[in-house]
Amino acid sequence: MMIKGQLWKMKIGWKLIVFQIFVISVKAYKLKCHSQSNWKLRAQVKCNSTLTYFCLFNNVAEKYVEGCDGPDWDRKGSKRIYAGDFSRGNCIKQRFQPFIFWTNGSASDCIYSKSVCGAEGQIDYRDNSTKDDRACRCDYERNYAFIKTPRSVCFCIPTEEDCSCYFKSCPENYTLSAERHRLTTDGVSFLRIVHLLFSVACPAVRMAFNHEIQPNQLRKVLDKNKALLEKLYRRKEKIINDYQWNLLFKGETVSSDDFDITLMVYLLRTLANISIGDIYPAPFNTSISAMLTRISYIRNKVINNVEGQLSEDQFNQIWDDIGQAVLQLVSSFELDIDNDQQKIRLIGRLLALNPITLDIKKLRMFIDISEIYPAMILQKLISEYYSLKNVTTEDVLREEKHQLYHKRKKHEPCCKCTTESFSSFKVITEKQWDALYEMNEKSDPHVCTSNLRSCCERYIPKSVNTCDISVATTLILNVPGILNYMIDRLCVNGIDKFVKHNQHTIYHFMEKKRCCKCHNECMVPTKKQCINKEELNRLFVKEDNILCSVGNTDCCCQYSVRNSIQYTDMDDITWSKIFYVAGPISVVTNIGINALLYFINWNADDKTLREALTELAQLIQDKSFAMTCYDAYHPLTAQNQGKL
Repeated sequence: MMIKGQLWKMKIGWKLIVFQIFVISVKAYKLKCHSQSNWKLRAQVKCNSTLTYFCLFNNVAEKYVEGCDGPDWDRKGSKRIYAGDFSRGNCIKQRFQPFIFWTNGSASDCIYSKSVCGAEGQIDYRDNSTKDDRACRCDYERNYAFIKTPRSVCFCIPTEEDCSCYFKSCPENYTLSAERHRLTTDGVSFLRIVHLLFSVACPAVRMAFNHEIQPNQLRKVLDKNKALLEKLYRRKEKIINDYQWNLLFKGETVSSDDFDITLMVYLLRTLANISIGDIYPAPFNTSISAMLTRISYIRNKVINNVEGQLSEDQFNQIWDDIGQAVLQLVSSFELDIDNDQQKIRLIGRLLALNPITLDIKKLRMFIDISEIYPAMILQKLISEYYSLKNVTTEDVLREEKHQLYHKRKKHEPCCKCTTESFSSFKVITEKQWDALYEMNEKSDPHVCTSNLRSCCERYIPKSVNTCDISVATTLILNVPGILNYMIDRLCVNGIDKFVKHNQHTIYHFMEKKRCCKCHNECMVPTKKQCINKEELNRLFVKEDNILCSVGNTDCCCQYSVRNSIQYTDMDDITWSKIFYVAGPISVVTNIGINALLYFINWNADDKTLREALTELAQLIQDKSFAMTCYDAYHPLTAQNQGKL
């Protein structure tokens, strides 16, 4: 009997344990909100209304609860939670809410799951927003690039576009650059504003200009005020530059179609007595002069932006200001909109460009072709010179330090100089010098006998990156050995052939007067004249028996190239000047000086830049490397397969 009693008690005990476990499991059960398909059914059962029903997380009890006290809402990037009352909650890390959250919206959490940047070559670009999906980019450090260029160039939204990456081969010892991707975020905004200034704001200012100075009276007004304008043209600060002066008085005809914003604003201020100031006008000032002042001020601010970058806030503000100024200008004239085709086109262009659309693929190609590939080609040419001479960059910089020191624009004497007869051709900027040399900070620095703080001998060569286009062009143009090597490679058919091909360009860096070879649409170069008459005569012979077709007594057409010109016929400085102003090296050099102008020209004609890179690539002895570069910036076709 005792055994049976004990067995009975054991059975009862097990049942109690099982019952207790069941009770615990029931207590541990947490409500799960219904899926969207069952949400309305549950709302009808619980509240008899789909509007008032909610199922939200209770952050105090740490469980989901339901009720009939809705509806309620919250802003984008947030959700609602409920603990006796509605309050704001944050989306969990893996979800986002791109629109207003409503408690009756069949959702208890932020609506969308974030994309995962897990495909081949993808990594996270941005994941700090609860309003937007995660952004992905290709891992350029492992040589991955987008198969299809995304809208934002440097990142991609997987739920909106194709973010696939592929492995991109680069030449030996090269990798994809992060600079390329960083350039395009604020850089595109900058170029959009530049495009807006050129394509919309400039025509609007021209309408105002033509309204004040009628096109058929422009020549008469300019001639009448020539003495006044000439005084200002000859002033030291040159309010009107050489290029603008030639537009006004040197051509056969004159038209405001050739004038930029700066020139038109200045003429309106000087000749039409319109008060266009230098201070940004107040927002409530909507006069014609205030609108012109706004455009002029923004133009100067943007063009003088040396970094070429505009943040999103800056872009939006400038865009709005230009747009308002343009619309105010074109609506200020009493013109019949139905008959004024210029006005129709201008307003239509502004509306069509809002937001302005640039060809991002073309922009990226411009960045590559103007910065990356020229630097790669020049670096390769310099490295081939080093291999030929069995030297390093440090050896060259150490050998040429004194000469380079005295080619700085910020020229200073040094204790090594025995005379002061150094060249007046000062071309190396402080930024270029600082990229090549640094001050010796060791405990035993050079003791200058002339007691000069920045003496030449205090500097030592840096570890230089010759893939920097500014550094590469500085070395090529200012180190005689490298320059001689480049000239030999460029002028395999003779230097005289090169000089003859570039005769017109070289001539106008000595003489700014228009010659008979200048096309009507081309203006004389406005750069500082750097080639003197004596240097020109070493290259050319004046043929007095040749008569100029326009009657000039000293014209480009009257010069012929000397036969069999040799490198030794002139000094290194003169050759540096010639290749600085003419040939493919000059094209690459000028990109760094005025990349903005080159981008504007690039949209119209990329032939000059492509031809310059092709000519330089042909100099490379490593033909596989040259072909890799050539294919990248110039698609290989049946017509150009034999060029390299």
